[in-house]
Amino acid sequence: MLAVLVISTQSCKDDKGEGPLSVVVPCGTGTTALLLQHDLDVLRATKPLPINVVAVPCVGDDDYLERQMNSLNKAMGKIVLTPRWAKA
Repeated sequence: MLAVLVISTQSCKDDKGEGPLSVVVPCGTGTTALLLQHDLDVLRATKPLPINVVAVPCVGDDDYLERQMNSLNKAMGKIVLTPRWAKA
């Protein structure tokens, strides 16, 4: 599972005193980024680690990606996401 690999990588970085890890995910609908973030949240419940998931829109623009991810998030019964970027 990708989330386990990411947690393992960040744990190694933490042991070396390195900073947070960012995982950049190219996105169409944002499904992979959303599910990765969800899995990381579940796995980090016991040990918080500084990991950021960055979704880069490859189909449409950031507004399209945000709509797609919010729609999927609602369908999964999760809390609506709050984008971490500033819109111009």
